Amino acid sequence: MDRGRMAPRRPRPIMGRMSLTARSIAGAAFGAFVGAWIGRAIFVWILDVSHTWEVVALVAFGLAGAVIGVAAEREEAAKRDG
Repeated sequence: MDRGRMAPRRPRPIMGRMSLTARSIAGAAFGAFVGAWIGRAIFVWILDVSHTWEVVALVAFGLAGAVIGVAAEREEAAKRDG
């Protein structure tokens, strides 16, 4: 085994740039917030549904918003990295 060579090093990340995981979490949180807010606006303020359906709609729209937020962040990272 040759001990004279060093293993190749990965390039250091640029300071101030968030990792993909952190950006995905932030995108999911923001997407869930916006999705739940839109769901609340539609199902509570406009359609005036019962409490059970309100909770179901908020969860469904929140999950959809989180998925869209993560997808958007990953697409943006793919565009940025080449």
